[in-house]
Amino acid sequence: MTATRIRPTYLIVFLLIAAFTAALIVSPEIYMKSVSQGILLWGQAVLPALFPFFFFTKLMAELGVIDVLAQRLNKLMRTLFNVPGIVSYVFCMSIISGYPVGAKLIGELHDKGALSKGAVYRALAFCSTSGPLFVIGTVGVAFFASKLAGVIILVVHILSAIINGLLWRRLGVRKEPEAQLAASAPPQSLGKALGDSIYNSVISILIVGGYVAIFFMIIDILNNWHILSTAAAGIGWVLGLFGIDPELASGISGGIIEITRGTFDLGKSGAGLTAMIVAGSAIISWGGLSIHMQALTFLKNCRLNLGIYFAQKVTHGIIAAGMALAMCVIIPL
Repeated sequence: MTATRIRPTYLIVFLLIAAFTAALIVSPEIYMKSVSQGILLWGQAVLPALFPFFFFTKLMAELGVIDVLAQRLNKLMRTLFNVPGIVSYVFCMSIISGYPVGAKLIGELHDKGALSKGAVYRALAFCSTSGPLFVIGTVGVAFFASKLAGVIILVVHILSAIINGLLWRRLGVRKEPEAQLAASAPPQSLGKALGDSIYNSVISILIVGGYVAIFFMIIDILNNWHILSTAAAGIGWVLGLFGIDPELASGISGGIIEITRGTFDLGKSGAGLTAMIVAGSAIISWGGLSIHMQALTFLKNCRLNLGIYFAQKVTHGIIAAGMALAMCVIIPL
């Protein structure tokens, strides 16, 4: 009888889970508080902001409303991004609603047969974005004490998403020709559409809440183990080599994991506003591991190559940082 080989990736994940579980057992009072703080944030800010969008986007999809937009913009979307016209609706809802609405809608369209796997990749390159409530209200006004900074970051974030979509527009085109794409399902009755939309929205918002709570705990564990502080020191050293304010390091290291914590740390770093805008643009366009885990949950049936997915988010972050720097040179702060 041959022994089952464990993949190195699975082994690393298992060891991380064991370490986090041990930390929770050793100091339950600390990390139960972390989870409670995450749930409180979810209940006060995330749930009221996202739940209505989850419901209405799902309801419009079930009733077939978005098919009209898809038909009118099909030629434009195929010319620019090599995706069906229905993705124009996903892009609009993503930039209005924010993470992870775009990924959720893309996953639903794939499950219905309206998007091929290649089209999923191409759509994700520009339809997985943050929204104006978070970027302007939370990051700009609350964290950076500058509404103008929030506006600049939002404009840069959207424009860099479009450029990123153009950059990845050829991915998977030859492997999956247009003829393989299935037609969208016919609209449902109003009663069934309402019931399905409520059920789907409740499940989706609970998934988001679970990730928020877990990542709050993970960040506190990494802080207590001095892993984030060590990473921040390394990032600060690298930034210093390029003449960039090393005070940004704490926000960048935290933003790699969770963008709310990262942008909050940028705001209290004491760095200049231009530096905060550039770093904030990169962090928000990258999205953070917490957002990625939420997105991949909604995209589970797509069986994505994680390397490609993360590469797309990295290019989005790099493009956003470059555009933010150019914008700060043009616009007096």
